[in-house]
Amino acid sequence: MSKTVSLLFGVHAHQPVGNLPEVMEAAHQRCYKPFLETVYRYPEFRFALHASGWLLEWLFTHHADDMARLVEMSRRGQVEFFGAGDMEPVLAAIPYRDRMSQLAAMSDRIEQIFGQRPRGVWLAERVWEAAVVPALVDSGIGYAMLDDDHFLRAGAEPERLNGYHSTEEDGRRLDLFPVSEALCSRLPFSPAHEALAFIESQSDETTHAAAIHFDDIEKFGIRPESFQRVYEQGWLAQFIEGVLNSPTIKSVHFRAYHDASPTRGVVYPPNVSHGGIWKTFLTRYPEANWMHKRMLGLSARLASLPADQIRQDLVELLHEAQAGDAYGHGRFGGVHLPHLRRAVWRALIGLERRLDGLQTRPAQFSGDIDMDGIDEVFLTSLSLQAVLRPDKDASLIELSSYPLAQNFADSLKRYETHDCDKTEGLIPDRRSRGWFAETWTDFDAKRPVEYSSTVAQGGAVLCMGQVGTEKDAIRVAKIYSVRDNRLTVALKSVGNGRLSTRLNLAMPSCDGPAGRYVVDGEVSGGFGQAFTWNELKALTLEDRLLGAAIRLETNRPARIKAQPHFTVSQSETGFEQIMQAVELTLTWEAEDVTEVQVRVDISSLR
Repeated sequence: MSKTVSLLFGVHAHQPVGNLPEVMEAAHQRCYKPFLETVYRYPEFRFALHASGWLLEWLFTHHADDMARLVEMSRRGQVEFFGAGDMEPVLAAIPYRDRMSQLAAMSDRIEQIFGQRPRGVWLAERVWEAAVVPALVDSGIGYAMLDDDHFLRAGAEPERLNGYHSTEEDGRRLDLFPVSEALCSRLPFSPAHEALAFIESQSDETTHAAAIHFDDIEKFGIRPESFQRVYEQGWLAQFIEGVLNSPTIKSVHFRAYHDASPTRGVVYPPNVSHGGIWKTFLTRYPEANWMHKRMLGLSARLASLPADQIRQDLVELLHEAQAGDAYGHGRFGGVHLPHLRRAVWRALIGLERRLDGLQTRPAQFSGDIDMDGIDEVFLTSLSLQAVLRPDKDASLIELSSYPLAQNFADSLKRYETHDCDKTEGLIPDRRSRGWFAETWTDFDAKRPVEYSSTVAQGGAVLCMGQVGTEKDAIRVAKIYSVRDNRLTVALKSVGNGRLSTRLNLAMPSCDGPAGRYVVDGEVSGGFGQAFTWNELKALTLEDRLLGAAIRLETNRPARIKAQPHFTVSQSETGFEQIMQAVELTLTWEAEDVTEVQVRVDISSLR
């Protein structure tokens, strides 16, 4: 019997919810369009595709003609579609009920558009936890893709990674295909004939040998220099023609191979993602953890509604809020990118506003939402929600406008990663980046105000703090209150020195041309610039991208320093500076007993 090998070739296409339109368009022109045009010319070439739900929706909206080719390839049996969570959530990070609804939404979408219901699944960020098995199986999924390294860590024999294995959890069996790192590293980076020779070398006489590829489609056109290699120099066409002309390689769908071949045995992969456990992102980045725990809370609120009140628009907003990209990071950004976090917050705030219309909440309440041992305090109105963490600097960690669906406290602390912050001249932050974090300066020494207690005051929250030891302490009190679309913060200090408070305002326009400072009716400049105003009582920040303005007013003139807050993250193209927020520092000269008040009004631009 002659040796053969089944080529199981799959690609994963994804763009984060909320990604920039120009990025989406470039990805289509350099990758999705030419890839589909190329494989369309070879009806006998079998391949699998997973495309996330948000990307599919965007492609059919903006490039319906190109998508018609994909529909035709499905009709002629050329492409097998893989499922996943519809908005590309990390399934291990959401409850079972939401895994089920996300998987069903994606499978329904594929069936409605392409006429086939997925049997295989792509796991977002390649995150594996055994806990996801019941939801996958209960959703009609029979097999999933995992990196072959997951199998090796579980003790699987390397020579038996040319077919699928089986695992189980809570009485459900799921089959797992090991994706070959050796093959993925060659496609499309090795010459086509060398890649084909490697696949042929995996053949044997059992008819069950498989060479398994399932990797990001973006490496076929978007990665540096790949467009020229894959399309202009014809690598993809050469590779496909080589597969179809090879007497050894059989182009096969995963489902056909799965039906015809036995399992290689049982395997129990460890909980792992790219090099570690994905959920550690939530411990490293409190900003991601806060989004995640807010999402879980809203998921529970939605699930608690009577069945007749759980509308489709509510479910869709929850699914968008669970999009996994903004909760971690990789080569293509993630939590570091403000527009991705903003998309999650837009969905969270939109969902919360609708739930409040069905299920009212008190104007003031508290609870340990982020599981750090400290109760956060919520102050709400119909238009605004302020959340403060009462320990340490007692700053706001969330300031959400319901009409604008914007969290103006959605900034990111500057972290030290591979010394990239230092190399860019930026110093990592010691403390979080919230609203109203106070410092006290005397004798040219600047010290943070430490808050240790809070007291509710009928619609307001009083925070008591001090600077220094009990012997020479400077007393500071801070009162938060929310009414309509206004946040009011009153500060009272006892001592001589300078009292400062720092605010980090997440403005969607960042350092683009749509954001500007306005003083006394005159435009001073953009958010990407640095300014210092002396003896100022009012400052307006206009963001035409959001269509909103924030106006700060103080009862006593302050020196206001404004500057952009940048972080640095690493991507495939190197280190990138990203503007996260506008940093404002308000300073007053304090003598004996000093009382100041800051009012923050949020409104739409007309």
